[in-house]
Amino acid sequence: MLLHFYNIHLPVAFQKTRGIPIHYSAPDEFAAKYMRYALGRFINEFESVGLYVCPGEVLRAQYTPEWIRDVIFKAANESGKKPLIVIRDWGLDAQGFKERASPHYDNAYTELKHNIEMIVLPVPDQRHAI
Repeated sequence: MLLHFYNIHLPVAFQKTRGIPIHYSAPDEFAAKYMRYALGRFINEFESVGLYVCPGEVLRAQYTPEWIRDVIFKAANESGKKPLIVIRDWGLDAQGFKERASPHYDNAYTELKHNIEMIVLPVPDQRHAI
């Protein structure tokens, strides 16, 4: 089982009470700290659930590899668990990302597309291993 989320969107209620953006086109220290904390708590609470990350359209592509490495992979590493992480390569240079990310996390895959135009296997395709 995977939790599907867009990687740099903060909850609307949180945004309203703090007066902060919901979406970020570039990384922000507050958003990074919040997301790393929230993901770490989720990973510790739901050990059998992996993460399915979609970079989304809002985060500029040049920031995506570092955001995933410094926030998502770091949260997983800090948790002491090794959940499966699948990264949809929406606007991502998948090969370049694999080269930069592989030293930082060893249970991750990229995914080309996920919609009704393709048949999805219940296991990750090894061609997308990081």
